[in-house]
Parts: sequence; structure tokens; C-alpha cells
Amino acid sequence: MRAISVLMSFIILFTFSACIKANPSEEVIVHIQVNGLPITMADSPPYIDTRSNRTMVPIRFVAEYLGGTVSWDADKQQVLIQKDGIKMELTIGRTEAMVNGKKIGLDTSPLIKHNRTYVPVRFVSESLQATVGWDSATSTIIIHSHALPKKETVSDQGIYGVYIGQHAQQVVEMHGSPARKEPSSLGYEWWVYNQNLESYMQIGVKEGKVVDVYSPSKSWRFKGIQVGSTKQQLLSQFTFQPTLQFQYDGATFSLENQSKERPVFLDGEPIIVYLDVHDGEKVTAIRLIEKEYLVKSQNYALKWSYSGQAPHVKANPITLEEEQRVKKGLEAQVLDLVNVSRQREGLPIVVWNEHAAAVARKHSLDMLTQNYFDHVSKAGLSPFDRLNQGGVKFRTAGENIAAGYHDAIEVHHGWMNSIGHRKNILHKDFKTLGVGVEGDYYTQNFVTP
Repeated sequence: MRAISVLMSFIILFTFSACIKANPSEEVIVHIQVNGLPITMADSPPYIDTRSNRTMVPIRFVAEYLGGTVSWDADKQQVLIQKDGIKMELTIGRTEAMVNGKKIGLDTSPLIKHNRTYVPVRFVSESLQATVGWDSATSTIIIHSHALPKKETVSDQGIYGVYIGQHAQQVVEMHGSPARKEPSSLGYEWWVYNQNLESYMQIGVKEGKVVDVYSPSKSWRFKGIQVGSTKQQLLSQFTFQPTLQFQYDGATFSLENQSKERPVFLDGEPIIVYLDVHDGEKVTAIRLIEKEYLVKSQNYALKWSYSGQAPHVKANPITLEEEQRVKKGLEAQVLDLVNVSRQREGLPIVVWNEHAAAVARKHSLDMLTQNYFDHVSKAGLSPFDRLNQGGVKFRTAGENIAAGYHDAIEVHHGWMNSIGHRKNILHKDFKTLGVGVEGDYYTQNFVTP
């Protein structure tokens, strides 16, 4: 049974500020977030060179998080960075760079520190068409990568050219490496492409083949439908069946279909189309999924009949370590999906707040272990009490909770189709988000410091 609940924003009528003071000869350690997620580089952390007031990052940051390829010429002491037709050359100790053959001055030069090559993050990021911001309160560089997929594909076969059964290597050849790889509770690996929220994708990969493809982004096209298509247009392309029947693992399955929020269609493999009930039931996202994982996801009511051996209808158990990784992945995916929705509405993205996430995890765990579902805990603590108790400073805050959902995609669309939860997700003043997942309980804590 699924449940969702919302507590609307609460505004504290006071403000606070913070500042950092450093000796000019010292280095100030900073934090970095890319597309809303914190980046950890413990062995070679980014820092501010206070002499130039520029943030320096290790060159591997560019390769791993901004999608560039990096090569090193030891004889010339030169770094070559390439991405999507952009070619950049930086030389150790020189305050000028070459970008596509044009000489550009730098405020600070690349350098070698602790056997690592460091480059100025703002110059490199903006040269690779990313936007860069600064949060002085938390000493955080906020980067949003606008890299487009290598091929924008209008396809009758898949989403951005990605389809069920496709070899994963073909995905890499089309779209490059994913920003993240995260395990799912169904036994496959999620490849998350969040480098550009306007073409966000999650691709499920099992044993080198695609088994699940999802996108809530505005630029996909599939068999005559896209984000914003009306329900009438959808039903002119696909036939809706109130009870959907299909074969899997030697059994005949009957699926109780849903016409309002997430109808399923069969076109060889299942197609789930997510509808926005607050926008005239227009198409808002699409998911292609193998029958096996549609069954094992337990996202729909199913009946089945068989003779002989019973079909496999449950996912294989996972280890405690795998479960922890799954939960971390779900939390990150919830953040991504919130930001896709916010960007579609012209709102600024929210960034990850680990302190708020710690509070959210505790509440999800409390609801799970004490078998209740409420914003107010059995100890009588409201969300704002819990944030204060967790040391989270806030001027504005809001909480969404949900239970009974098995993945981030389903819970996000459940929240977006509930007006109160939707208002929190699309609240123009929220700046940060912490998410906590325990079992099938989800908590979102939106916080504006």
C-alpha cells in the first residue's frame, strides 16, 4: 500500500549570516557540487588560492565530473582538455590558455601540488559550457553542466536511441559514460545521465544489456509522443487495456492498469507513460522496461496463472552492503528528479544538504521501525523540531514523506501528482534538499539556510 504526506513550508522570522576570513598566504578549503551533488576528492581536495582568489581543482575532476578527456604532455608541462569539439591547452606556470586556437588570459596559472596537477575550476568549467556559482555561507562552488548527449535522437525504437535489449557499449558510444552508476534493488545497475537535466536519463543495465530506460526530460520523442503530449494524442498512438495480459517465465500475467497517472502499454516490451494530473493529464515522462522487471518491481497489482514451475516474481535478496548503496542511489536520484522538475518550471535547482539528509534518514528509519506514517514522530517531534535537534539552521523548510514505493521514479511522480507535495518540490524559495530512504519509506527535507 502506498502513502504520501506533506507538511508545507514553515518560515522562521529571523536571518543569520556567516563569513570566512583567511590570511592571504593561506589556502582555504572549499566544497564542490556538480548538478546538485557533492563531490568528494579526499586525496586531492579543491582549494582557494587566496593570492588570486581562484578555486583550483585536480585535473581528474574535469575528466570524471565534467565529461572531458584529459591528456598530459610531460615535455611541454601541458594539459590538453577536450570535450564536444572544444579543445583547451593549459601550461604549468603560464597565465594564458589556448581554447580552440584562441589565446585567453588567466588570473592564475595551472600548477603541480602534491604530485597532482591543479587547474582553475571556473575557467575550465565555463570553457566547457558549464555554469559556475558560489555559496559563501558554505564555501561551496556550485557547477551545473550543460553538456548535451552526444546524439540527440528522435527514435521509434527507444529513448534518445536507447532501447530494451541494446548492448550497453552502444549506449556509451552514443552518450558517453554516465555521471553515476548505482545498484537497484532489482539486481541491475542504474546508469544515471544527469550532466544535462534537459536530457536526463536513467538506464538500467544487466549483464551488459539495457533492461530499463527512463526519462522525464522535455527533449525525447518516441513514436509520436513527447513530454506535453495530450492524453488524446497518447491514446491515438497506443491502445489502452484496462487489464493488460502478457507472458513471462512460462506464466500468463494480468496487470491491473492505471489510466490516470501511469498507464502501461505493450509494444513488444512494456511502456510506462507518466501523466501529470495537475496539467490536464499530459505526458510528463516515459519508461521502457523488460517484463521481468515490471513484474519484480511490484509497482502494479498483478495476477498470474501457470502450470508446472512457478514464475520468478520477486527480485533476488541483496546484501546489507548492497542495500546501503541502493539507498544512497535512491536519495541521489530523488534529488535529480526534483531538479529536473524545477528546471522545467524555470526555477533554480536545489543543492544537496547532507545535514538535512541525516535528519530525513532518521525520520524514515523511525517510521519504518516503529510502524507509523506521520510528519510528527511518536516522540512528538515535528519536522522543524527534528531539524533544530539535528543542528540544521533554516529560515524556510518543508517536508514530504512517502511509503510503499520501490524506486525514486515512482515516488517522485507520486509526489508530483499530489498538489501539496508538488508545491514543496516547486517552492521557488527552497535552496537545498536532504533525502532519507529506509526500506520503502522516503523523507524529503527542503531547507533554505
